[in-house]
Amino acid sequence: ELELEVAKPRCEQSLLDDIPVQEWNIETSFFAPTIFLEELERPLFSAFECDWSCSRVPGMAEAIDARLVGRMREVFWLFYEPIVLLYLGFCSVDPSGESTTLGITAWTATAFAVKHGVMGAAEAAGLELADIDACFSAAAAMEDAPWLEDACKSHMLQRHDFFEFLLRVAIAVHPDARNPFQALTTLLEQNVQADMDDYIRAYTTWRTESVQTQEVETVCRENVTLMRKWFGDDDSFGPKEWMAFCESKGLLQNEVQQVAWWEQIWCFKFAQIPHSTELTRPDFRVLHLPEFAECLGRAILLDKCPMDWSAPSDPTARFAYGAIFDPAGIAEAMREFFQKHAND
Repeated sequence: ELELEVAKPRCEQSLLDDIPVQEWNIETSFFAPTIFLEELERPLFSAFECDWSCSRVPGMAEAIDARLVGRMREVFWLFYEPIVLLYLGFCSVDPSGESTTLGITAWTATAFAVKHGVMGAAEAAGLELADIDACFSAAAAMEDAPWLEDACKSHMLQRHDFFEFLLRVAIAVHPDARNPFQALTTLLEQNVQADMDDYIRAYTTWRTESVQTQEVETVCRENVTLMRKWFGDDDSFGPKEWMAFCESKGLLQNEVQQVAWWEQIWCFKFAQIPHSTELTRPDFRVLHLPEFAECLGRAILLDKCPMDWSAPSDPTARFAYGAIFDPAGIAEAMREFFQKHAND
């Protein structure tokens, strides 16, 4: 005897309305790979230990007073996260144009001094350009790092070099301090920590509250094939590839080459998975696809921010107070870019 299949009637709409809609969850989203190491303190401390061991600050402190070494280490660790954000915010590319090694250049070091009130400041201790250049040259001199190309060794600060630069600036801007420790603490409290709002807004707030959202993910998934076409291999999209991409798409171009390079690298560094991964992942120097999407979004919006800030332009401040923070607005800006370049 044949068994007949009986079609079940559709649910009434009232019953469908009772079925809960699954809420969007970043842990299962396009951006999931970028969040799992955001707040790990152990890799962060390991990164600090690596920077401290590579820095010449311990030797400088011991030459003055051996008791200062431990105190210097404590204050650098206390302010390590703001220091790292500063480093990200002022990273650029080798000014000679001979490589794409990243670091703080003399040009962006000067921009740091202007932004954070240690050069041309109202107080009598405000430094001159020659003072900043001297601090930079001393901190960048005799860099012995095998991962740096020879062309970069004399005009780039790596993150551990930035420790020394900050210490030298602190001593220069606070000559009446009782000792270098007091000068450094004063600089970090008054000229660094007090001015971190726009860094946090541009780096953390925009990422977590504006980009890592359902609206932006929808646009990214709609255009993932196009992004993969631009992006290429997942383990080779570094600064060189990003800068070439910007040039090909007309993104962040400026008649002042230093400004263009700074803005392009600013987007690249701020979009990378946090620095703590550098000791846990060998490919930390390249972008992965979700990071590329964030980097692209940053570049699209930064390109739209007005250039009405005092020279040299500061991408962190421009982005923090001039970029779109509404997820729907970000999604629309990215959608327009994808449509414009769909056939590139």
